[in-house]
Amino acid sequence: MNSLVKDPVCGREVRSREIFAVFLGTEYGFCSVECRDWFLAFPHLYAGLRGQRPPRQRGLQALRHRRLSLAASLSPEQGARVTEALEALSGIRAVDVRGNRIEFVYDPLQVKAGQIEARLAAVGTRLGAGWVERLQQALEHCAED
Repeated sequence: MNSLVKDPVCGREVRSREIFAVFLGTEYGFCSVECRDWFLAFPHLYAGLRGQRPPRQRGLQALRHRRLSLAASLSPEQGARVTEALEALSGIRAVDVRGNRIEFVYDPLQVKAGQIEARLAAVGTRLGAGWVERLQQALEHCAED
């Protein structure tokens, strides 16, 4: 029988044997293949080192700030759609969309840049003609702190 465990990457409660990995003799359960792969790429962040609690369990965050400059301004309605799409991702801490600028703060221990980019591409298709390309171009030239 699968017991419920907490995914060490995103914190969701999952069945331990559905998607799992073993690290240093301990089995970890995951909500998705993406979370498992992220864990396997950086296991020390989520499982810690021998005798030490992992950074995630100590409440540490590695917040990053990204600033995108767009070739055209978003309308208030389009900005609200972008904000809503980004805020729906776990790991996004803040979103500010104004005119031709999108800024957001995220925790890379919880959400990968590729997931953010995929979400922006998806919302770009709903914004209308040319927005997927504008968002992709802004991502290519974004500033990250």
